Amino acid sequence: MSATMCEFLVAIRSVLCQPRTLHIFAGAGIVPGSDPAAEWEETGLKMRNILQLVAPPRPLRSLPNINTLWATLVVEELCRCGVTRFVVCPGARSTPLAVAVGRNRRASAAVLHDERSAGFWAVGFGKAARVPAAVIVTSGTAVANLLPAAVEAAQQGVPLVLLTADRPFELRECGANQTIVQAGIFGG
Repeated sequence: MSATMCEFLVAIRSVLCQPRTLHIFAGAGIVPGSDPAAEWEETGLKMRNILQLVAPPRPLRSLPNINTLWATLVVEELCRCGVTRFVVCPGARSTPLAVAVGRNRRASAAVLHDERSAGFWAVGFGKAARVPAAVIVTSGTAVANLLPAAVEAAQQGVPLVLLTADRPFELRECGANQTIVQAGIFGG
């Protein structure tokens, strides 16, 4: 908006970031026959995910399970040690780690859907920033896709952290590509 022009945009969910201020917006489509109470409730549901990302940290004892606790502790300790940039490759087994990154105010994330690309993205970040980025992937062959980047980082002395999810022992080697044994996958 200015003195000479005005533009109107509609966004169902949006966030306006300004120094020291975060404005969160959500909307609903009101049409003939809409139930105002249901639309208001829907607006609240749309905002909830964004609000949870900026909510005050929860006490550790209130976390829902041990995986969430461990992931929260790992991400917090990495941030304390200066690793604040994370590359997240979404996957079911690594969800607690991705959520922990989203909830940590010091952590920032890039989301990439290809593990090999994520590994090399992190190597590039490590080269440029001289601090490691942490890559988060799910289990099995997702981990194997990090090997080329791990080799390059090792050969060039580039800092790199790999956070890989795994299946419980009893669910390994069940025939699917995500059930391979990944312990020791990068060598002894």
